[in-house]
Amino acid sequence: MTSALLSPHRPGPADTPRPDALDRAASRVAGAAFCARLDPAVLDFARRRLAAHFGTSEELVDALIADRLLRLAARLGADLAL
Repeated sequence: MTSALLSPHRPGPADTPRPDALDRAASRVAGAAFCARLDPAVLDFARRRLAAHFGTSEELVDALIADRLLRLAARLGADLAL
């Protein structure tokens, strides 16, 4: 993961307009990474490809994927706690 996750300033809608398609694509990559043992090279390729396709920074895509992974882990933890 990159330093974008540690930055006190989080990129948001005011900074970078993000299409819903980018959010959905990041969620799909995170879901695949969460459910399977993907090679880090595959994740790196997906991150770079999404950034190029949507014309955004790799750091933003990395942060989106990390956010989705954390949400999936939190949801799983909550489900298991029941």
